[in-house]
Amino acid sequence: MSFYLYKQRLLYNNIDGRLFVHQENKLAFYRFNPSTNKGEINFTDFKEYSLDGKLNINKIIIEKLGENKYSIFCFEKEKSKKPSLKLTVNLKSAETNLIRFYYFDSGYKIEKMLINSLQEKLGDNHNYIIEDYTVDYMNGFPPHCMIEKTEKINQKIIIP
Repeated sequence: MSFYLYKQRLLYNNIDGRLFVHQENKLAFYRFNPSTNKGEINFTDFKEYSLDGKLNINKIIIEKLGENKYSIFCFEKEKSKKPSLKLTVNLKSAETNLIRFYYFDSGYKIEKMLINSLQEKLGDNHNYIIEDYTVDYMNGFPPHCMIEKTEKINQKIIIP
């Protein structure tokens, strides 16, 4: 079973997160309690989710802007001149390949297309993590997302 887990810091220093179980189209919400030595995870809710997002992407162009910095242009149609989505991505070397768009709301299918295109551009020489990125939906408000820190853990997760 493949899944990825991430935490997000919300207001008042609570740490909440989501666990995606893609084969079952399940999304589990949890509360992470960092004050305990065990790093307890308390599941709060489960939902079904769709792999399809709101966007329709048929062409992706990636341009290198500098050392570990890239622009990703997404087009609805193969012949479109104007992108419907633009991402600016900063990468950092990592021990293993951790390229994911952790706070991206356009669906797993689009995210997978973006990751595959970026991986193809980068080649197989190095492992990276996306340190931060900006998403421009071409509507005037480009949200900026960043990874505060990463740490390797050895934890068994049992989904109730």
